[in-house]
Amino acid sequence: MTESYYSSRRGQLLREFDDLAGRVRRVFVPKIGVGPTDEMIAETRREYDALIPGSPMSAGSSPSPGS
Repeated sequence: MTESYYSSRRGQLLREFDDLAGRVRRVFVPKIGVGPTDEMIAETRREYDALIPGSPMSAGSSPSPGS
């Protein structure tokens, strides 16, 4: 089976998620605490990671040459 466009970029996508999650964490920790925030981020990351392999290319988009 051929690796999908998004699966081949899984590492990059998860690094981008982690960067965004760090910014989100700074907003949520003062409101709901460290534990609940970290649990929410971890669960969301697991769900996001699980979606990557099945993500189709968007209509009209194509990988750049050499990707």
